Amino acid sequence: MYKQMYVTLFKAVTAALYMIEDNEIMKARALMMWAQQETEELYIGWGEESCGAQAQGVDRRDG
Repeated sequence: MYKQMYVTLFKAVTAALYMIEDNEIMKARALMMWAQQETEELYIGWGEESCGAQAQGVDRRDG
């Protein structure tokens, strides 16, 4: 999971740096905001999957 988050951010930062060099500041800003949101969704989704798996384990033990 962390690898996917890292790759998402790393590629976005790399692309944004090129955009900044080309004076495409707003485009770079938009890309970085997208990458931030995408990474946050990955992290939150991962946490929800972990909680779901733990809850299922508890249900099996109680049932």
